[in-house]
Amino acid sequence: QSHWLALDITQPYLILKENEFNLTNFAPTRIVSIVQGNNEMLMEDGYIKNISILGTDYDETHCSLLKSSSRKYHCKGLIGRNYYKNTVLTMDFKNSALAFADDDKIQPLPNSSKIPLVFKNTENLDYQTPYFYGTIDSVKVLMSLNTCDRFSEISPELAQELNYDIDQEYVKIKELQVQQFRTTSLKCKINENLLYSSPKGDEILEFSVGLDVLQDRLVTINMPDSCFYLEKAPKTPKEPQAQKNQK
Repeated sequence: QSHWLALDITQPYLILKENEFNLTNFAPTRIVSIVQGNNEMLMEDGYIKNISILGTDYDETHCSLLKSSSRKYHCKGLIGRNYYKNTVLTMDFKNSALAFADDDKIQPLPNSSKIPLVFKNTENLDYQTPYFYGTIDSVKVLMSLNTCDRFSEISPELAQELNYDIDQEYVKIKELQVQQFRTTSLKCKINENLLYSSPKGDEILEFSVGLDVLQDRLVTINMPDSCFYLEKAPKTPKEPQAQKNQK
């Protein structure tokens, strides 16, 4: 049976919502409780057998069953980057298309911008998380790529630094820029949990780029090269209209 799952490069493994599946091929190993700010998740770690992900069959692979979460996930599960660590993925959100191939078979498009990914340890996770740099209103900001949520998210500390009113759920930033790609008047959700997933050291994660920015872009994730590419999505080809007979 096939299921629609979201791609998530911020975590490495497979996460499935327990209430969406009746699994007989899952072997649990431990219960894990994760707290990030005011967000709590209860998961059951283990291994799942005989599963196919992105065209590859796995006799057994690591899996976490999400039993409960105070944050809503609008999908049945998340596919972490472990399943495309040797693969190049291109996501076309505008045309609802996904392509993937081995890294030596894909070349970046000539008009695309290469954005390096920086992998850093985080305070409360036992794996590295990829980040990159962009600017918000000319301020250099450490960001993450979020292909699962509709809205981009900003930390309340950064919103306050930029003189935005944080006494509301959303703010509108003037300009977001990643390489030559600019997005203006962007409505962003304030998320205090961004700081709780901050990398160790002086720099902190302050912004998450969501589908509101990516929906008009081609996003090519190249994990073997530790980077991703952005390009403006092509227009959906229109079907030719039948010409009217003239009398």
